[in-house]
Amino acid sequence: MKQSFYFLFFLLLGAAMGAPVNVSARAGRAQCGMNNPQANFPQGVQEKRTRTPAQRKIDSQLLYALYREQGLAEAKGVPSGELLVKFDEKGRAIITIRARVTKGVLAKVKSLGGEIISSSARYNDIRAHLPLSKLEELAALKDVRAIMPAEEATTNSAK
Repeated sequence: MKQSFYFLFFLLLGAAMGAPVNVSARAGRAQCGMNNPQANFPQGVQEKRTRTPAQRKIDSQLLYALYREQGLAEAKGVPSGELLVKFDEKGRAIITIRARVTKGVLAKVKSLGGEIISSSARYNDIRAHLPLSKLEELAALKDVRAIMPAEEATTNSAK
């Protein structure tokens, strides 16, 4: 009862102030294209909507680097400019993996041509070097929650 009172109150208040009133949630979704899977979204948004479950676990910066490596950057709508991905001397991305740290996950990183830098079961965190082309295979593991570019360590020095 209380909810319907507030709804009616704000509806009338908006109408009294001359605001356009649209009481249909369906109409609102239609206006912004949510009901239309072919809506005219920017290309980058379209790319995100078509990602596989494994790709959804991978940070966009890493996927953009992968698309550039594969020559698909323009087709996928990858923005120009520098990416926040660092690479080791072998060309592998330096990544942080948020996952349940198990022998299986660590072994999978190694079997994909990766190298473990550090891991912490307590913090569900693995830092590793991994070829970009192997990210999706790693992300497909159920124990992996997210893969992102590793952040560089910083120090705070007083001057």
